[in-house]
Amino acid sequence: KVIGAAVLLMDRTEVWRLERVRQDFVANVSHELRTPIAAIRGWSETLATGEFGMTDFAKEQVLTINRHAERLTALVNDLLTLARAESVGLQGRLVEVRLRVLIDEVLTHFAEEIESKQMRVTVSVAAEVERIHTEPRALEYVLRNLIENAVKYSLDEGEVFITAEVRKKGRLRLSVRDTGQGIDKQHLPRLFERFYRVDKGRSRAVGGTGLGLAIVKHFAQALGGDVKVYSEVGEGSEFVVRLPRESWEVQPNVAAVPGGVGAA
Repeated sequence: KVIGAAVLLMDRTEVWRLERVRQDFVANVSHELRTPIAAIRGWSETLATGEFGMTDFAKEQVLTINRHAERLTALVNDLLTLARAESVGLQGRLVEVRLRVLIDEVLTHFAEEIESKQMRVTVSVAAEVERIHTEPRALEYVLRNLIENAVKYSLDEGEVFITAEVRKKGRLRLSVRDTGQGIDKQHLPRLFERFYRVDKGRSRAVGGTGLGLAIVKHFAQALGGDVKVYSEVGEGSEFVVRLPRESWEVQPNVAAVPGGVGAA
């Protein structure tokens, strides 16, 4: 028997204001860092040419400076991407994209590493999702990050499986699975947190910033879906992005991408 009710009201204005201040601060600082980092990279590359009579030891140190400057550049770019996505969301209009073409174009960026590690990549795209309705830049980032991780963290002669299919209730399931080392279950709940690393030393060695999966999660949610991870140590990992039908089904009045990624 219901004998009453309790109502709790919370004023979240200050919380939202502080969150906006944080987003603006990260975006502004990241933007300001780009110029000095670019200068450091430029001068270190110039010095490394060997035209200034540097010793081998000095040249090695300059190359070290350049490598760290490149890592800073990647970090700043990821921070800007995350800040923009959080503050303004997906600004691009939804368009028709040829999914298989988009996947193939993303794979070209990692062709050299795939070949050097003698890896095999299998792509399977169901006929009903050859053309989808989405924001191409967001989906490209999601695919690029997940495929890059699968390639980087796989062993030589490993395999990567990329699949796109329709599951229950018309949900699009995008999967990137590898046969790498896998991830211990204790890390899975925190894997999509900013700057969280399973193996800090190894992540830095392969050039990771610790922000990629956080951005993937944000973009997946902005597209109306979510992202999951399944992994067993020694058996590889699978990252799955799921989008509801209304987030991918092509509409009659949706134009194809005009000359862009995955253009029809």
